[in-house]
Amino acid sequence: MKKKITILAVLIVSLLACLSLLACEHSNKPNTPNEPDNPTHSHSYGDWKHDEANHWKECSGCDEKSEQGEHNFSGDNKCICGYDKKSNAEAPTIDEIEGIYYLPSFNDDTNDFELTKDWYIQLNSDGTSIMTFLAGGWPSETVLTYTLKENMVQFTLMDDDTDTSEDENFVGFINDGTIVLWEINYGEEDSNYDIMAVFCKEGIDIPYKMYDDILYCRIFGFEFDGTFSVVDVRKEIISASIKVEIDDISVTSIGARAFNDCDRLESITIPDNVINIGDYAFWHCDGLKNVTIGNGVINIGKYAFYECSSLESVTIGYSLTSICESAFRACDSLESITISKTNSVYHSDGNCIIETATKTLVLGCKTSIIPDDGSVTSIGRYAFAYCSSLESVTISDSVTSIGSHAFYGCKNLQNIIFKNATGWQIDNNLEIDESLLSDSSTAAKYLVSTYSSYDWSKAKK
Repeated sequence: MKKKITILAVLIVSLLACLSLLACEHSNKPNTPNEPDNPTHSHSYGDWKHDEANHWKECSGCDEKSEQGEHNFSGDNKCICGYDKKSNAEAPTIDEIEGIYYLPSFNDDTNDFELTKDWYIQLNSDGTSIMTFLAGGWPSETVLTYTLKENMVQFTLMDDDTDTSEDENFVGFINDGTIVLWEINYGEEDSNYDIMAVFCKEGIDIPYKMYDDILYCRIFGFEFDGTFSVVDVRKEIISASIKVEIDDISVTSIGARAFNDCDRLESITIPDNVINIGDYAFWHCDGLKNVTIGNGVINIGKYAFYECSSLESVTIGYSLTSICESAFRACDSLESITISKTNSVYHSDGNCIIETATKTLVLGCKTSIIPDDGSVTSIGRYAFAYCSSLESVTISDSVTSIGSHAFYGCKNLQNIIFKNATGWQIDNNLEIDESLLSDSSTAAKYLVSTYSSYDWSKAKK
């Protein structure tokens, strides 16, 4: 019996010693999230953190990391974490950019672009440059000096006999073996830049590709003074049908004359990130047939699509608030004009674009039918100007004014039918006899030529 009690006592003493040891160890350990005196921890992640290669978020209460990964750059060279590859990239040095940059040209035999020796820019490490090209079959050489500032190269012509004038300056933007060469234009309120050509080093992907006999040309904006603008397609290197897609999210404006005279341009879709289409941007693009203007565009500049003789359809988004004068003048083939139903400034009806608040028809085409429901009381200046395919139009009773040149140059317009020919006058002064306007051919002659340069209005009763 005594032996059993002794064994039990030893066990109890051993147990107490173990418990004491555990208590001691526990007192030296930090509290864990699951212990009563340290309630369960809920992670709270802050803003993005990053280095040159990766990004992540950190918990403010501990060092736990979340959403770790490598940078994934979009078209504007920015990652979702805010890291800007372009602004953080080191500016190139003269030693890095020196070499020969060639002008791409289209090879009809291979149906693709290739670098040629016909025209190139050679950048030397001593700050001089040579531009060589073929002029009339003979080589021509121009010597320039250049200075490098970040990724911009300023070229200046060298000529001992004449002073260098402002219009002899060029600017080039260098990026990954490519130079986009611009000419500086002076005499405007602010200096602006017209693209001259794109030059590439050997081994660099040429930014033009052929697919199924159609040239896909991806146009990107180049930053200068904090603004972006779509630049011209070099017309000398285009000899195929073109379908242009602009999807670089950094592009917010299509510059003045950006696509002027791009004869083989057939279709363009302007994405939602573009807010402005500059003056004369697509002037005289004879091959352009279809235009889709995204929901971001708020302004279409004057003469933006002037003389696009093949243009058949125009679709416009909901943000447009301004269509400048003659934006679509002389588009002979235009037959379909539609605008988003959610646009707050304009609406389309009968292939006409109407400024809703003023009830002014601002744009018509060869298939237009002027609404007679009272939604149009005025036909704007140049609304149908040079629409040579227009043959007949009916002016509803609700129309009380017609702007000057509204039908000017519509050479095949033979009949203008006034639903109500009474009370019309020119420049609020000269009244036109009702019997004359009741004759549709005479009315057409008056509005197309004889009195086309005057504002027409109905006399107030």
